[in-house]
Amino acid sequence: MPRYTYHCYRCECIISAWHSIKESMTKCTSCEEEGLVRVPPNFTINKAEKSKDIPEDESKRLQGDIQKETDSFIKIIEDKSSKKEAEVMKV
Repeated sequence: MPRYTYHCYRCECIISAWHSIKESMTKCTSCEEEGLVRVPPNFTINKAEKSKDIPEDESKRLQGDIQKETDSFIKIIEDKSSKKEAEVMKV
């Protein structure tokens, strides 16, 4: 299961949670209020770099890893889409 990061705009806390892609969190575990918003991974990395929690080279490496994963999933989707389009065109 992937890890997701959420931001509560009411109490300003950051929450990390492991769950399936079909699930999501809406209630903050800190203030018990609704209002969590999922944060994109690059946002979390950039914030950690700016607050000096991670060095710049580590930030760039992590962002590169995320981009590689994103590109691989885009390629899979494009391949499946092309196959489906060819299948539909045969009919």
